Amino acid sequence: QALFFMNSPMSADVARKVVTRSEFTAAQNDDQRVKALYIELFQREPYASEYRLAGDFFRAHQQYDNKNNSKLRTTPAKTTDRKVEEMGPGGGTKAIQNDGEIIERGRLSLWEQYAQALLFSNEIAYVN
Repeated sequence: QALFFMNSPMSADVARKVVTRSEFTAAQNDDQRVKALYIELFQREPYASEYRLAGDFFRAHQQYDNKNNSKLRTTPAKTTDRKVEEMGPGGGTKAIQNDGEIIERGRLSLWEQYAQALLFSNEIAYVN
């Protein structure tokens, strides 16, 4: 089941949607973005060690890009045609929904990849 989810377009869709939410896009720096992802996905703030792991993740990608003269997109794709409802009943955030739409198969941005990696952790349970 885990391998199916890892290869599923749904995981890419959820990763793309989570980085378009206002909590993430309003963040002023990388630590705030990491914090926004943890709060959204795990309902808690990241531990100091998790901030360090996030930094390691991004540094590893930068080193790879520098070594291979490639440039990985760090910002999420424009989502003008993708609607994400953010407000739930009572003003809280609404759960991200898998709407059954056809999922774009393009390369994920670095932040989308990081969000997707968090989705694969043992701490999360996705219910559709």
